[in-house]
Amino acid sequence: MGKNVVPTPLNRIGQEVLRQASADLVIRDKSNLQKWTVAALEHMAKHGDFMVLEPIWRGTRELRPTLARRWREYVVAHSFLDYNPNDLVGRKLAAASFRALWIKNKSKTMALEAARRTRWFEFRGSKEPTIVTVDVELYARRVVARLKSLIDGGQLWKDGKRVGAAVARNTFDQELKTLDSAERSRQISDERLKHAPPKIASAPGMARRGSPTVSGGLPSLGKRR
Repeated sequence: MGKNVVPTPLNRIGQEVLRQASADLVIRDKSNLQKWTVAALEHMAKHGDFMVLEPIWRGTRELRPTLARRWREYVVAHSFLDYNPNDLVGRKLAAASFRALWIKNKSKTMALEAARRTRWFEFRGSKEPTIVTVDVELYARRVVARLKSLIDGGQLWKDGKRVGAAVARNTFDQELKTLDSAERSRQISDERLKHAPPKIASAPGMARRGSPTVSGGLPSLGKRR
């Protein structure tokens, strides 16, 4: 396939990217990678199918690590996907499949206009910290599932002894009470700030009470007679 291949129309992009996107196209031409990536994002927005990115992602693995990372950050910033949310490292990261690393985040949406305006190889990300929202019910279910797995495997311990569900539940109840205490402290702090008297700034040139008056005249440059 030649270097100057232009992405096919949106209604065929899923099939064409999977069939044609190659390491040769991805590595040697940044602009072509831009076209393919934006086309894949458009396909994702229309059909919800993000497997269209897999062949492009495989190709970017052969790029220099810095550029490959920039491409991943670009996709994450402009799509409903998160990359490696389970923080795999080393051999596990290298051996992980596309589906194990790219996970759909229900709280994120596609940002196609921003993706079209920004070239992936110039993307620097936001200077502001990224705020990741978490579904509390989903998070709680995952924690409970993990605890159940540990209990079933005899891996949950406290004070040097293997424990079961009852001890785990009591321990969690005690820890969760600290959330109530932290929330009350935050509310008290907010109320104090809300009712605090406003600070009155001194007008320019106004001396503080009790401070010596400073002359506003210019210093003399000549000698006194």
